[in-house]
Amino acid sequence: MTAFAVSHTVESVAGYVDHIEKNCADGEWLFRGQPCDKPLLPKIYRPEFWGGEPYDKGKKEIELEMFEEFKRKAVPFLDRVPPDDRRLEWSAIAQHHFMPTRLLDWSASALTALWFSVPEKTPPRIDVLRPGIGSVRVSCSAPPNHSVVWASLPCSSDLVHAEHWEKKLERKEKLDPVYKPSRITETWFFRPTHTDRRIAAQASSFSVHPDRKDGKEGIPTPLEENGRYGEQRPEYQKRVNESKPVGKLLKIEVPQEKWADLREELNRLGVNEARLFPDLDGLCGQLQWWAQQQNKK
Repeated sequence: MTAFAVSHTVESVAGYVDHIEKNCADGEWLFRGQPCDKPLLPKIYRPEFWGGEPYDKGKKEIELEMFEEFKRKAVPFLDRVPPDDRRLEWSAIAQHHFMPTRLLDWSASALTALWFSVPEKTPPRIDVLRPGIGSVRVSCSAPPNHSVVWASLPCSSDLVHAEHWEKKLERKEKLDPVYKPSRITETWFFRPTHTDRRIAAQASSFSVHPDRKDGKEGIPTPLEENGRYGEQRPEYQKRVNESKPVGKLLKIEVPQEKWADLREELNRLGVNEARLFPDLDGLCGQLQWWAQQQNKK
């Protein structure tokens, strides 16, 4: 569990929407649903992806090889192929098809984030999504009694368009042929080009985080530990006192015993797997869920 103050606990869609309306109506907020209360850190950096081992230089080489293989082999499956040097577009597509990347998913839709926070089954290994053929799973260190939705209002200087960021990366590439997170000094949020139906359906945005300040090169700082977003951190209040830009970050808990009810409520509102994954995998996953609900009646 991340040590971040919970702003609210919700038990219904109506209560959730009411909380969002009261607290997230002052700008372009982004939302992220998580079935486990884990740090806001991209999966590629999480030890559980590497069998409990920390991310290091050797893992980075594997990561880059995986990314290049994706670019090479994904072409037949794409309606539109991004330019080879548009790594953000490629990363966004890979992320939406469950490949670990350096990106963290967010959505402009609060209901989409809530759907991602209410998995079908309980941990320690959760079926987060069931896109037809095979489950996408998230490991939890222990069966949680709640999931979370994070809400963030990006700092004004942190929200950039993908094309603008690519230009920044091009300048940095001249100094470092293999791009490193250490070159990022601020958290960046960006809206991807809608090159993929899932990206469009989920109203997707992404974030990338700067290196930690404790000497662990290559491991980004989780957003809740970032002095520009974590209101409980001394750096945040210092920035406010100095009239420097800051973002906002809220954490909403969803009790595990309410997951099934919330999933049914969301389905009645048209927020379901078929809507968020507009392809045959999403359709099959939604029909599987529907069949299981009918069987319970």
